[in-house]
Amino acid sequence: MKQKEDDAMATLHNMSRNVLHKRRKERQEARLANTSSRRFIAFLDLLLDLAEEGSFTDDQIQQELDTLIAAGHDTSSRALISTLVLVGTYLDVQEKIYEEVMAVLGSSADLCKEDMAKLVYTEAVIKEVLRISPVTPIIARDIDKELKLKNYTLPAGSGCIVSFWGIHRLPIWGPDRMEFKPGRWLDPSKLPQNPGCYGAFSLGRRNCIGKNYALMSVKTNLVHLVRKFRISADYSKVKRKYDLLLKYVEGHHISLELRN
Repeated sequence: MKQKEDDAMATLHNMSRNVLHKRRKERQEARLANTSSRRFIAFLDLLLDLAEEGSFTDDQIQQELDTLIAAGHDTSSRALISTLVLVGTYLDVQEKIYEEVMAVLGSSADLCKEDMAKLVYTEAVIKEVLRISPVTPIIARDIDKELKLKNYTLPAGSGCIVSFWGIHRLPIWGPDRMEFKPGRWLDPSKLPQNPGCYGAFSLGRRNCIGKNYALMSVKTNLVHLVRKFRISADYSKVKRKYDLLLKYVEGHHISLELRN
């Protein structure tokens, strides 16, 4: 197991090291050609800017990249598993996704960036999956000033745990809040007006840096799978445990059958 772990870590470190060196070279070439654009600044560029000011070493930047790569793969894969389980359980939802995919892409076209926005129902399904089964069910926060709630006061300097699992099941979501209903995302009047009621990617300034990547990754995989296969699963048999993230430990057996 230690050898497997070392090999996996070496793969991760090599990937982040290559990304760092490639981007640094691109930045240098852009400066020489005087073609650089600062209209959009990627996270890695922000770190490299700070490194040029002496605030970061290459090792520290690589550690940040390692975190982004590892966390992004782990959370996105778990989101995809939850999506397949629920789509495999609710076959009517799966068929609507298939119909939308065929209408937008047909049977063989690749999924392009421009197609993402057209897959409205597919995105609604993913959002509802993450409401019912958030990858990160809780998050910890430090309280920097006294916070008065309805029945309690949280003193400054204390810590608190915010439960997205619980927030996603508040009565404000309506009488069908415990049900899997992607259609709620297609009608704004059926959604809570307070944006803080949905925390699948956390909330505030420190929300998930990979939100858009995660949605695109899950959507891309789901499109290709639904177009080629019929997915079967049984959400009622799922058993999960909390291990920093929400983990499926039993009952998520997914079967795929080729479409004719």
